[in-house]
Amino acid sequence: MQFSAAYNNAYLFEGTDLKILEADRMPISIHLREKKFKTIDIHWSDTIKLYLATDGFQDQIGENSGRKYFTKRFRKLLMNISSLSFSEQKKYLEKEFQMWKGNKKQIDDILIVGIEI
Repeated sequence: MQFSAAYNNAYLFEGTDLKILEADRMPISIHLREKKFKTIDIHWSDTIKLYLATDGFQDQIGENSGRKYFTKRFRKLLMNISSLSFSEQKKYLEKEFQMWKGNKKQIDDILIVGIEI
């Protein structure tokens, strides 16, 4: 499989091993310094789970902290829940987001896609 992305990294789990698929730091649309997107070849021998996400979850400001959720915390969250079924992961993600956001307004759209191959 081949992977390319703009701005947002993807996360691939093979068992409990995490591989971060790094995105290029440029938009998909027209850009002042357009260049070709790098392509990452992915090979696996066992079942993998691949996660793609917008930055909406990570950029959300927490009610209690006044800070963003940030990518490092989001990556750790995925590591903690990746062994659960996708329906359980969805519940966990929704609960975590609501606890973090509290009464703050949601500031961006959120999309998280998990794929098991």
